[in-house]
Amino acid sequence: MATPRADSYVAASGAAVYAGRSAPSTMPAWLAGKPLNEFFQIANTSVMASGARAECFSGMALKETAGSAVGVVAASGGHNDSGDNRVVAIDLMVDVPGWTVRKPASPVIVKESEYNPNGWPAARHLYWNCTYVPSLDRVMLIGGFSIYANNSNTSNVDGFNLNDNTWDGVVPDNPGASGSGYPDTHASVGNMTGAILNSTTSEVWCVANYFQLWKWSPVTGLMTQTYSGGVELSGPGCWDTNRNQLVLLGGTDGSSIVRASIFNAAGTSRTALTFNPSSAHSALAAAGMATGNLVYDDVGDRFYFFRANEGSGGRVYVITPNAGSTWDIALLTQGAGTQVPPSTGADNYTYSRFRYVKALNGLLYVPASAVANQNCYFMRLR
Repeated sequence: MATPRADSYVAASGAAVYAGRSAPSTMPAWLAGKPLNEFFQIANTSVMASGARAECFSGMALKETAGSAVGVVAASGGHNDSGDNRVVAIDLMVDVPGWTVRKPASPVIVKESEYNPNGWPAARHLYWNCTYVPSLDRVMLIGGFSIYANNSNTSNVDGFNLNDNTWDGVVPDNPGASGSGYPDTHASVGNMTGAILNSTTSEVWCVANYFQLWKWSPVTGLMTQTYSGGVELSGPGCWDTNRNQLVLLGGTDGSSIVRASIFNAAGTSRTALTFNPSSAHSALAAAGMATGNLVYDDVGDRFYFFRANEGSGGRVYVITPNAGSTWDIALLTQGAGTQVPPSTGADNYTYSRFRYVKALNGLLYVPASAVANQNCYFMRLR
């Protein structure tokens, strides 16, 4: 398959046009003039500069509104990695971005507790479970895996308000008061490690217990099981907004991609997703998907999958969808000037720290920083 093209040109007026729409009106200085399809570092954007640690199992939410693109890491850590439950964020639309602390860590950290004494939720492994829900204007943690400092899970639901930097609660941020004010998830989905947003409805789709699909409603705060079948379901996944369907990339058996799925908008009907043979397909199947992330570019109508700990600095795969259920996979050919993101094994598991940023027409990767002080990486697509 041909390398994805830039999808950009210059109009008669002299203005740049990106895939048939105008370029961002406020192109930040750090992005201006950067070549296409090349990873580069955004200077001075290490998460560690904020005092936080993006653990290898941490994820990131992305809030995109008019003129704003804010990445958020909340209550990252968990298990034996860290009990630090601070919330940090980075605004990518400013000329000189940097991480800021929106909420410091709880002054007293209690092990094996879903909430610390001041009522803030405990650190946990986020994986893909850190999601901005537009209708609530909240970063939501729906259930949780590996609460600090053991492997216990939580079925609690918590929301963080980026406007006043508070955790929702029965009494928000009241020391000694625990409980989020949201109903718990069904006990059986407490081990859920992924959350996939339908940005149109603000519903969040969750894979749990390997064979079940659940829907979380921002209206009721309740979970509803929509599917249970004999085929194991696994992430990563994302919402295909052009075809209004859920895509799960699934797992591998070492020679091919198996368990990849397409679900209808109601989450009740599964279609097996298969791929045309290619060298990229073989490479992806051999590498596996368990620690990477799948994102959807609705402008270019293509998916991108990235694992930072694959090869010498990771590979970006391009998946081209169609109206059917057999799609193409290719490796993205990067420019000669690309800067290779760090690859240090488990310390750079990707999860949802790899994101498509629509406002900036590109791909963001936030390396794990528990061990190394690494800047964020970005790639312009258009």
